[in-house]
Amino acid sequence: MDTTELWKVSQRCFQTAYQRMKLDVTNPRHAGGILLWDAFKDFVRETKIQYEAAWDVVMRTDDFMNKQVLLSKIKEVFIAHFYTPQADYGSTRWEIGQNFVRAVLKTAEFLHLSPEKEDDYGFMTVWTRRPKMHQMDIWYSFINYAEATFLCIQQNTTANDVTIESIAVLIHLFLSDAMMILHSDHHQCRSLEELKPLAEDARWCDSMGPLNVSKWSEDVVGIDTLANWPPGPRSRLLAAGVFQVDDKFIVKRGLSVTIKEVMALEYVRRNTIIPVPRVYGVRCLAGEIHMVMELVDGQVLSQVLDDCLLDENQIQEIIDQLLAYVTEIRSLECDRDEIGSWPFGLPSCGLFKIPPSSPITSLAKLYSYWEERWEAAEEYRMKWPLVGQTNGNESMVLSHGDLAPRNIIVKGHRIVSIVDWETFGWYPDFWEGMMARRYLKSDSTWWERVSEAMHADGEVAESFWQIVQSVLNRN
Repeated sequence: MDTTELWKVSQRCFQTAYQRMKLDVTNPRHAGGILLWDAFKDFVRETKIQYEAAWDVVMRTDDFMNKQVLLSKIKEVFIAHFYTPQADYGSTRWEIGQNFVRAVLKTAEFLHLSPEKEDDYGFMTVWTRRPKMHQMDIWYSFINYAEATFLCIQQNTTANDVTIESIAVLIHLFLSDAMMILHSDHHQCRSLEELKPLAEDARWCDSMGPLNVSKWSEDVVGIDTLANWPPGPRSRLLAAGVFQVDDKFIVKRGLSVTIKEVMALEYVRRNTIIPVPRVYGVRCLAGEIHMVMELVDGQVLSQVLDDCLLDENQIQEIIDQLLAYVTEIRSLECDRDEIGSWPFGLPSCGLFKIPPSSPITSLAKLYSYWEERWEAAEEYRMKWPLVGQTNGNESMVLSHGDLAPRNIIVKGHRIVSIVDWETFGWYPDFWEGMMARRYLKSDSTWWERVSEAMHADGEVAESFWQIVQSVLNRN
């Protein structure tokens, strides 16, 4: 077969897998894209080509598909260690948690095997050749899938030895540890017993409340079911994975939606006066998080600024409100000595969609991380080196993490909601102001005033602004 024919066969195999996955999302091999690994094997068997040639076809055709096939194999390994039919899951939430931990650790162990020892359809050879950042990208996607899978099982068990909120916090803390084991020779995940005292924090357990079906105040399943493609008469698509249902609800779901965004929203709503949308409930299905929340009446600030609907005094009023909210966020938790997600763990979110493989404990290390994200790092270092003074022991402050105007909802010149809290965590002091400038012209009133008010106008902040913007604009 020539290259064109091979491509056609591969596409047919993958399309068949996608169709099968849609028919039965309750099957563990169908949920979360596991059948894509079966599709790759079907492609090899049908074409009778060597594994290396088959991988070459997939990689040349679509890098996203290459990632999904590798991820599918990792999910298969995890499911083989974790999944049993629902009736055989054991008696308690704790037992399910212990089985889950073993399965995640076994999966990580598998990824450290040598290609000479085990190389199913050439997977390990391809995996070991992937750059470290690409591996972390796939591992992060797996962690999100695994957590959603675990929470789905917890939502469907009748065991009551512990609450779903407490076991969810416990596993979330474990997975924060697990993020670091892929490329670390010495990092060890803490056991559930070791993490248990931390997981008993009432504030964190409260933040998992939307997982508890008994606490749902709306028909979460019914609302989520309406948010399908193509949209029906009661729903419309607002963005990728974000639907409006009726004039009351937003449904946010997909592989990039994580439980930590739910936790952050609930934590901020319960402990501050910062306006955030209320989460009515979270449904976990097919390795994904489905979040049903309040639709807030208002306009996106970025659009309001683009349309020049505010005068300078009104812009200043909004900045003053934002400053007050930033101050309140920082008062919630003590400063830390490293960049990280709330409540614990490496930064992993839309901005850090490829998480670092180890803790970031200084501005210099943070800058190096973004340099690695740049496809031509050496070229970038010559153009925009890190300038300004950094002392190497800067404190990181609790922050929203992405206060871009597109994440701020206003009514007139009053902030009525701040959304997209997946980035909630610890960042440098200037980070909030730097991100608040995104997508706007550098000569705008907003840009100038928010830079000054939030201390994002120094040399160090400007260096970070250049590289972060460059990386995000390329991805």
